[in-house]
Amino acid sequence: MTEERLSRYHRHRFPAEIIAHAVWLYYRFPLSLRDVEDLLAERGIDVSFQTVSEWVVKFGVNPSGWTTGHEKTDTLWSEPFGLDHGTRKN
Repeated sequence: MTEERLSRYHRHRFPAEIIAHAVWLYYRFPLSLRDVEDLLAERGIDVSFQTVSEWVVKFGVNPSGWTTGHEKTDTLWSEPFGLDHGTRKN
C-alpha cells in the first residue's frame, strides 16, 4: 500500500491490510457483518462485527461497479408479480 493510503489507517489496532480486506469482503460478497467477523476468525483474527461495521462506515466507499446484497430496492419483488404498491395489475 502507498504511504498515503497507509496514513488513513494510522492509530488503528489492526494493520491496514486486515481492515482493507474486511471492508473488501463486505462490499464484494453479499455477506453480513457477522459473516465477515466469522471469516476473519477462521484466519485467527479476533475482531467483532461492530468493529467491522465501523470500518465499513469509515473506509468503505463502494467502488464504482461493485454491487452488494446490501442495497435496498423496492421493485425487486413487485415487478415480477405485476404489483404496483399493493394493487394488482391485470
